Amino acid sequence: MRHIGIRMKRLDWPNVSQSASSQLYLIVYLCLILLLIMKKDYFNYFKPIRNRLRKIGLIRVLDELFQLMNSRKQHFVPEIYEFIYVNSLIYCPIESDKGVDFYKELNKILNATVELNNKIDALYIEEANDPFGFIRKMFLNQEKSKVNHFINQFFRYYTIFSDPKLSKHIEDKIGISYYNFMLCSFWLFSKFIKSYHISESYFYSSVSSASIFSKENLSTVINIVSTSYSEIKEVLKSEIVYDENTFLFHGSQHIITPIIRYNGHLICLYADILLKQTTAGIYYTAEIYDKKNNLNNPFGKGFEKYVGLILNKLNTDSKFRITPELKYNKGTNRTSDWIINEDSSIIFLECKAKRQVLKSKLYSSGQEEEKQLQEYVAEEISKIYKVYNDYSTNIIQDLPYTPSKSFIPLIVFLEDGFYLETNDEITDRIKGILNSKGISPNLVNEYPFHIFSISDFEYKVQIMFEIGFYNYFTKTKSNNISQDYIEHFKYIDYFSDDFKNQFINPNSND
Repeated sequence: MRHIGIRMKRLDWPNVSQSASSQLYLIVYLCLILLLIMKKDYFNYFKPIRNRLRKIGLIRVLDELFQLMNSRKQHFVPEIYEFIYVNSLIYCPIESDKGVDFYKELNKILNATVELNNKIDALYIEEANDPFGFIRKMFLNQEKSKVNHFINQFFRYYTIFSDPKLSKHIEDKIGISYYNFMLCSFWLFSKFIKSYHISESYFYSSVSSASIFSKENLSTVINIVSTSYSEIKEVLKSEIVYDENTFLFHGSQHIITPIIRYNGHLICLYADILLKQTTAGIYYTAEIYDKKNNLNNPFGKGFEKYVGLILNKLNTDSKFRITPELKYNKGTNRTSDWIINEDSSIIFLECKAKRQVLKSKLYSSGQEEEKQLQEYVAEEISKIYKVYNDYSTNIIQDLPYTPSKSFIPLIVFLEDGFYLETNDEITDRIKGILNSKGISPNLVNEYPFHIFSISDFEYKVQIMFEIGFYNYFTKTKSNNISQDYIEHFKYIDYFSDDFKNQFINPNSND
């Protein structure tokens, strides 16, 4: 049976009476809906791909995908490989049919997949009247399976979840200590980044039962992030769609459980996703989001602490004055999480650990989730302008106003995907909020806000500390920072030394 996922806005049905005209109106209305559904059906384009997948062996497909994905020259965008990976798990036999030219069939599958992807991109650009739809689709697929820096990713969540309340909650949920979970997870990742299939017995051999990497601990981690081949095959078959969202896989089973158990082996084609699931994914695994657990505050404070670590590692010569959140107005108000002072400007930096809901990540232009996200972002950014307004009127006793300094409002999100800086709707919302509070909305024009994800901020902030925040944003606005300078900038490695000093490699010969 074909799987066609339809996303439609809530329909306001006509008031149907027994008259012929109203019945005709309803028939036309239903026909239009039917045409809309048919228009989104790409299954016929997929059938030739499916038929070829049924001829070639899964193991050889995985071998080839692993080589292609790890080659220096990328021939296809990531969603092409992921589409073939998911559908090969559903349709490929374990071994190829006899007499089948494997590479001939695989090349035809790759080319047909590219053609299908292009057809859907054309829908986004031309028919859906949303030129950013295909950009979002490509970003989501590339961001999902990419980690900018493995050690940063590990330390970011290690710092956040080190809070005693969070680590205790995680241990209660998963059955082993948070520390052991993180170490075992990273060891698994370090192995799968080199090879996508490893004998399960390898992880349990020659390891003391008293070790962090005991069979009990490793089994617990593997059980959380793995599923059997038969199970994932059935789940993916029920999840996959062949409509305009064919190449979007957020929330799919191979993301939730990136390791597949088969015939005594563990298979993990996407080591980056494994790392994300065992770091960022703990938020969902341990149900930290559940309001009844009352963990939002320590989770947010953990992220705030991590951003502070980044800032202080860059401020080695104390050229900048970095101040954590200040209370003012007799303790009833608070500044932004971090305040950075330089000669020419003052920077108010707000850290937000809010996790984006799944639906707002997907192609959902005009959806309620997206509007709620815009409202949230606008509300949080408006708070930074409110603090500046208090600062500029000398309400903050411990932070005297300096009129000569420019103001730079920054907001950094824990999660990738908040690339909304150019969204006019958010700017309008911020101005409306400020106006309702009696604050001049012209502040937004005079001092534009800047939105970053933490993975992006970690690198760009190094340049900000090098040339100054004011100079960075002034030069960026006028395109006076060359791409060559950005590419060849001597970025520091934040945490590799810390990692070596704090954690023990499970095998001395690894």
